Amino acid sequence: MTDRPKSTRLLLEAFVIVVSILLAFAIDAMWEEHQESQTRSELIELLIVDFDATAARLRAVIAAHQSHVDLNKRFLEIISSGEPIERDEFSELAYSFVTVEFFEPTLSTYEAAIGRDGLASIQSPVLSQSITEFYKFLESFDYHMQVFTDLYYLGSMNDIRMQVGSWGVLLRGETSCTGRSCIYPEELDMNMDELREFVVRPDVYAGFESSRIVQINLFESLKAMESATAKILTELKSMR
Repeated sequence: MTDRPKSTRLLLEAFVIVVSILLAFAIDAMWEEHQESQTRSELIELLIVDFDATAARLRAVIAAHQSHVDLNKRFLEIISSGEPIERDEFSELAYSFVTVEFFEPTLSTYEAAIGRDGLASIQSPVLSQSITEFYKFLESFDYHMQVFTDLYYLGSMNDIRMQVGSWGVLLRGETSCTGRSCIYPEELDMNMDELREFVVRPDVYAGFESSRIVQINLFESLKAMESATAKILTELKSMR
């Protein structure tokens, strides 16, 4: 009879120990889940900040590129049609062919998260696909920027510059003249009839047209990035 209470007490103590251990595990799991949820929420908010900033940059650069594309089109229409044009307007329109706006996204949080596999807590096929699209179009933009650079320094636009000695001949206010680009005096100038005759030459016109096509491709890459960014932000904000 004396053994039964002792056995009961031991079983009770064992039960309490087991329950305590299970409770500790449960509390630990709940705390870990809470921390993961908090970390996930913080990451989502930081990503929203990053992509909001990137979207703002995109809007500014897109506006600038839209202006370049419009000026490109206006210049070639005037040259092709023979429409009268003032010297200053000619310079302004022609300058749009030799300048572009650079774009660099603000994605330090995303890149840091990728480095430490921090995105594992955010499971979203839509987000993954949209980010993949964004980087695909960013790569396209970088590629066309390189094409533009090659055109300017090595290709047809450089050939145009070499023929007149300096962009200062075509673009008033653009006075850089160094190295092989100065085969003619900087003071060389053309009147409007001579400028128009020069630009309508097939090789020269083709150079301007090549620059226009590259700038259109840059603009389209930027617009595609803007669309992908909007999808990313929509998905991130839906996870709050």
